[in-house]
Amino acid sequence: MSKFYKINIITIAAVTAIIIGCMAFFPRSSGISKTETRHLATFPEFSFESYFEGEYTEGISKWFSDTIPERELILDIASNIRELYGTDYIAKNEKGEDVEINTDNVQEGIDDERPDGNVSDPLA
Repeated sequence: MSKFYKINIITIAAVTAIIIGCMAFFPRSSGISKTETRHLATFPEFSFESYFEGEYTEGISKWFSDTIPERELILDIASNIRELYGTDYIAKNEKGEDVEINTDNVQEGIDDERPDGNVSDPLA
């Protein structure tokens, strides 16, 4: 192995360890997402029935993706990147009308799935 290859491996491992370490110590988001005007997922309650039906692990997955540390900041950065491409991220209700983002207008139970069955991607 070349010296350059070893330096790259060490650098990638160090950066990955730093990112994982920081994410482990930042507090997780909870409560209401002001950007998406909805309640964030809560940690699911364990039961053998929900575990064997797959609901428990699905709930953990939703909770984990909903409570990423600094999630609002990440969504804001993604929105700013979209604006660079000429698209704008505006919250809309079911009727297609613009929605003022505040905690009084929180929607419950929004699935992250489009009508055609494809899962939406915030950067797509």
